[in-house]
Amino acid sequence: SSYFLTPYLLQQSAIEVVKHGHQRMELIDRVYWKRSHTLYGAAMCVPVSERTAHTWNAEFIRLVEKYLDLP
Repeated sequence: SSYFLTPYLLQQSAIEVVKHGHQRMELIDRVYWKRSHTLYGAAMCVPVSERTAHTWNAEFIRLVEKYLDLP
C-alpha cells in the first residue's frame, strides 16, 4: 500500500510545480535576477502567501545546489 503512495505524491508534486510554474519563475526573477523585491515583497506581487514563497525559494536553492553539485 505505501509503495503506491510515493509515486502518487511525486506526481502531485510535479503537477503543483507545473501548475504554478509561471508564478514561481516570477518570484525568483523579482528576488534574484532583477533584485527589485524582497522575498516577502515578491510574494505580494505574485500573489502567494509568504509561507509558499519561502517553500518555493527553498526548493529553488536546493535545485541550484544540486545543479552546481555543492556540498
